[in-house]
Amino acid sequence: MRLHDLETGETGSIGGVPEVVHAGQGGLGDVLLHPRFEDNQQVYLIYAEAGDGGSGAAVALARLVLDENGGGELEDLKVIWRQTPKRQKVWTCSDACERLQLSETRFT
Repeated sequence: MRLHDLETGETGSIGGVPEVVHAGQGGLGDVLLHPRFEDNQQVYLIYAEAGDGGSGAAVALARLVLDENGGGELEDLKVIWRQTPKRQKVWTCSDACERLQLSETRFT
């Protein structure tokens, strides 16, 4: 995952990203800031992961620790929701957000 600074134009790398399935509509679907990001530096990641029977959506919560080089690391990553059972057809990130009620309206 990459972090781009719009002011400087520089791009840094973010480590600690979970293994993501890149197929069909699968992949890294979204990164959402926690409503209290300034206080806790937590982010939600919505992505497709492999599993028995195929792949499926997952939602994780992690703390983003930035470094002085414009990048950082995801720490304390915890999967808080998984699509079960896994299938050949992956749920979209919108489906996962809807199930967990993760939306912009929830954060305002």
